[in-house]
Amino acid sequence: GDHVMGWSTSIVAPPDGSMVDYMASLQRLTERDEDLYFSGHGPEIPEGPRYVRFLIRHRQAREASILHRLAKGAADIIFLDLEDAVAPDDKEQARKNIIQGLNDLDWGTKTMMIRINGLDTHYAYRDVVDVAENCPRLDMILIPKTGVPQDVYAIDMLVTQIEQYKKREKRIGFEVLIETALGMANVEAIAQASKRLEAMSFGVADYAASTRARTVGIGGPHPDYGVLTDKDADGHRAYYWNDPWHFALSRMMVACRAYGLRPIDGPFGDFSDPDGYLAAAKRAAVLGFEGKWAIHPSQ
Repeated sequence: GDHVMGWSTSIVAPPDGSMVDYMASLQRLTERDEDLYFSGHGPEIPEGPRYVRFLIRHRQAREASILHRLAKGAADIIFLDLEDAVAPDDKEQARKNIIQGLNDLDWGTKTMMIRINGLDTHYAYRDVVDVAENCPRLDMILIPKTGVPQDVYAIDMLVTQIEQYKKREKRIGFEVLIETALGMANVEAIAQASKRLEAMSFGVADYAASTRARTVGIGGPHPDYGVLTDKDADGHRAYYWNDPWHFALSRMMVACRAYGLRPIDGPFGDFSDPDGYLAAAKRAAVLGFEGKWAIHPSQ
């Protein structure tokens, strides 16, 4: 990262880090007293804090323009994220941004969904209350890291109270993320947890972490997960890669089909590999999935 007056700012940018880390680092820079910044990859920067605040505003403006492009894009379902994509200090502002975006932009006939924070955080209830009370355009709530049916019940009761209080005419639907070993172990019970449930998504990254699977990319294969054939007449043995997510995808799909939900495959992390993304989407479609996440315009 940049080195400012002998103090490391620990700026981390994609692909090695994340935009959240980058924005948090910029915010830390504005809290410094130094006026002159020395960049590690450019000329010195006078009036450093003012310049960094400009960079923050510029990035925020770009994010606002992304919402406009999303509203005009081809995706049929869009979820606005309050969880993994938002740093803890930015949660409150993110809610305000989403409320403004849902209310001010013309989303046409798209299904609009928010992903709330996990129920094990103190952010989740405010995500539900603030957005559901103030956004008639909200169609669905995506519940992350759903582990037991009671997780769904808790949000259902909160949403039911909000709908009654606000006299909402449009019922809010639910989608759950199955992304832990506990969630997969209880997937059939979760599928029956609420009449609001419409779909399940497979969250492969957190699922891999929960099961301690070895991965080389989000949603992709692993070169060590394969089968070796017997020797042929010449003594050669062929090695064929397999899909390490086949069991998890199949089990979730069966639960969805048994109880009338739509199975949705989650992200494919390497957006520089369109062939890999398409192959993963086709594998899921063959199993019976109805859709797959897109996390980048190239997908």
